[in-house]
Parts: sequence; structure tokens; C-alpha cells
Amino acid sequence: METHRYNRLHALRQIERYCSLSQFYLTRRRLIGKLVLTKIRAPLRVLDIGCGTGTFLFQFNRTCTSVGIDVSDRALGIASRKNRNASFLVADASALPFKQGYFDLAICSEVLEHLEKDAEAIAEISRILSRKGLACFTVPQNPKYWTNEDAFDGHRRRYNAIDFARMLRNHQLHIERLFSWGFPLAFVFRKYISTKMFNARLHGTLTLGKARAVTIVATFLTCIFRFDDLFSWLNLGIGMIAVARKPASWSEKMC
Repeated sequence: METHRYNRLHALRQIERYCSLSQFYLTRRRLIGKLVLTKIRAPLRVLDIGCGTGTFLFQFNRTCTSVGIDVSDRALGIASRKNRNASFLVADASALPFKQGYFDLAICSEVLEHLEKDAEAIAEISRILSRKGLACFTVPQNPKYWTNEDAFDGHRRRYNAIDFARMLRNHQLHIERLFSWGFPLAFVFRKYISTKMFNARLHGTLTLGKARAVTIVATFLTCIFRFDDLFSWLNLGIGMIAVARKPASWSEKMC
């Protein structure tokens, strides 16, 4: 487990501010909510794997038994202050400390690309899901889109849809939806603005006053990026999102 490394990354990224300043993060959160919140019926047991500062888990606190794990105790400290009704612990996605079939919903957003053995994490997620349990994944898409920012963020890879779908199916997860997000507008913004800002090291220069302005811009861009939803079928986006379900029975596994 790389607790110290990810504590340092969270500190460098000022991750508690990053969530409100990143139009990419806000777009992923919108898409996850759109796909997942319409499918669940409370009360549920929900696990957020790589929960960071707990921003997404907050949506489930009042109606579900919510648990968040992360390898950064710095991030979990922030998450616990924001989510009084949820539980948090330092844990590795590749060795989840929960019994088989315990959770009804697992969220794994922007985690697998950090792991050396991502297939082991998918196997663990499948193991801890109940029958008909739901898992939602987001990962960066397309190895051709690799930039220095991926390396800085600790990414080991970017995924293509065929290989990712095969990994999920190999671990008894039936895919309900799999599509890309972030084309064309988010793609253009990342290539010509965001990546250039990163290479110029401008991300870490925000003062509180600037942060407020950037929050307004990020919220505006998140709204504009909804246009990209019309082109998710092209599979050209900067990210990929999948919703998969655990089979209800052994016969369903064999289908």
C-alpha cells in the first residue's frame, strides 16, 4: 500500500480544492450519479473505492450504509469530516477487507489505472458484491491520449473499451452500459488548454480569490460538456464509464 505516496499527491494537488475546480471530476460525478442513482433502491450498503475526500459518497449518506476506502489517510481525514454518517478506512482495492457479497453497490472511479494488478481489484469488487449488486467504474481511455499529467497523477495505463470489457466479464460482471465520455469538447479542452496549463505548472498557482473564479468557470464548462453526451457512441472520449452487475445465480453466470 502506497499511503505516503498518495498523501503527497493529495497534498500537491490540494485535492480538497481540486474536486470543485476540475470540470473533468465534476463531469464524472454527474455521469455516475445519472447512471447509478436511478438504479438503486435504499436502504443499501455502498462502498466507494478510492473515495478520496468523500465528495461523491455524500449523496448516499442519509439513505444507505456508506463506506469509503482509500490509501491516503490525509484524504480520509477530510472525508470523515464531511460525511459524519459514513465509515472510512485505509485499505487497498486489491485486498478489500470485507466479506463476500456484503455490498449492494461499489463505485470505483479513477482507481484501476493506478494499480499494478488492476484485474485483482476487479476480482475483489466482484467478490464483495451481493447478487444483482451493481458496480460503477470510470477509467481514463485510449493509450494515445497519454500525457505527462497521467504520469504525474500516478497512472500506469489508459484503457481501451475491448480490453476493459473483457476484464469485467472475466470476473463475472455483466456489463449493462459501457461508453466513453469527453468528446469532442472535453477532449479539445484537455489537449489545448488543460494539458498546456499543467505543463506550465499553472495548476498550483491558484490563490483563494482565483479559486473562486475558477470554480465558476469549471461549473460552466461542466454544463457545456453535457454536449459531449451526444457523441459517447463514437468511443473517442478521454474517459470511459461502465456499469456492471453481479449475476443473480450460477445459471446466469454461464450465459
